[in-house]
Amino acid sequence: MAESVMVAMAFFLIGGLFVTFMGVNLYRYAVIIMGAVGGYFLGNLFYDAVLGDNVGEGIFHDMNSSAGQSFVIAIFVLVTGALAFALYQIMSPIIGGAGGGFMFASLMVLLMGSGISSQITGWVIGLIIGVGLGIWAIYGHGWGMIIFTALGGARILSYCGSLLLYESDIGKSIAKPVATMISSIVTPEITRSALMIEIFLAATILGIIVQAFIRND
Repeated sequence: MAESVMVAMAFFLIGGLFVTFMGVNLYRYAVIIMGAVGGYFLGNLFYDAVLGDNVGEGIFHDMNSSAGQSFVIAIFVLVTGALAFALYQIMSPIIGGAGGGFMFASLMVLLMGSGISSQITGWVIGLIIGVGLGIWAIYGHGWGMIIFTALGGARILSYCGSLLLYESDIGKSIAKPVATMISSIVTPEITRSALMIEIFLAATILGIIVQAFIRND
């Protein structure tokens, strides 16, 4: 893994901890973090889909691939973070829908394979649930914010934590129980998939419990 990616994941991991355990009391800042993290992944997707194959050609002849990717990602992070700051109530369901779509699409791929139908099904389910949770967080306040931020923060923690740990001996040991359970339905990156599931569930539960105690609304 590139050093720059590891540094980004470490920063996002800290942000994920903040969102998971402090989101209810500092909701606007939690939304900003979720927006910025989402911008990072959207920037990566945009670069890979639109610019990645064109570096070195045409108007992109002089572009350095690494610098170009970093620039694109930085723009997305700044834009989504700024939108989340200025329009956090509107951005909550948007961020929830996008995050839920990616999450459930990945889950359906694990359960049903990588076919387009499973990905679309996961996206639709995740979009509906994510938007619903984002709206609940805005209008339901207390418990809505707790559950929304605990899930959103846990999603960040599970992605970053699994990426940082899945190649290590510690990560493989932690992942082993769930990896054994899902070995029949998923083969690529099974250790990372197992770690994501474990971290997500543990962080969500702990986040809800901690925020329920510290809430000051």
